[in-house]
Parts: sequence; structure tokens; C-alpha cells
Amino acid sequence: MRNWKDKILGEKINFEVKIVEKIDEMQLYEKVIQIIEGDKSKYQGEQFKFEEAVQALKESSYDV
Repeated sequence: MRNWKDKILGEKINFEVKIVEKIDEMQLYEKVIQIIEGDKSKYQGEQFKFEEAVQALKESSYDV
């Protein structure tokens, strides 16, 4: 940014961007089912919920 006297303002910042391949809904659903069915922990009788499995997939770049 520059002010009215053409002086540069602000700080330079660098950031990284990670690009993830687009996944269709059917592939997403199949991967979520793999996670839910593969959950053997049975922690207090609860399995992964659908939303939790989707979030886990997003965090792992859709890698089951």
C-alpha cells in the first residue's frame, strides 16, 4: 500500500498455499464410510460421526 505522498506502508508477508485436488461427493462419501467402518476403537461405544470423519479427511488432504 502507498499513502498520499507515495510512501510505502505496511509490511511484507509471505505465506504458503496448499492446493488440494477437487473431489466429487461420491468419492468423499466412500472415504467417509471407510473411516467410519474402519473405526475399531469403540471408545465408550461411540463411532465417528459423519461430520467428524469429513473434518478428519479435510485435515489429511482427503487421504484415508
